[in-house]
This record gives sequence, C-alpha cells and structure tokens, in this order.
Amino acid sequence: MKAMVITPKSQGEFKFINDLLKKLGISSATVTEDELEDIIL
Repeated sequence: MKAMVITPKSQGEFKFINDLLKKLGISSATVTEDELEDIIL
C-alpha cells in the first residue's frame, strides 16, 4: 500500500484534514518536522 504526506498551511487546515480523514475511516498519523526529515533521508 502507498502512503501520503500532507503538509497543511495552517492549524485550521490541519484540523479540517484530520477530521475529514477520521470521518472517512482512514487511519492517519502525525509527525514532527524533524521526524519528517528523518523519513525523507
């Protein structure tokens, strides 16, 4: 299965996307900027 990385522009956009994923029953996880950099490397 593939994964997606989404970087919202604001806290409001983050909340909207997070709530939408929950309503759709899609699992998600949040990572810090440092963790994201480690994943990219």
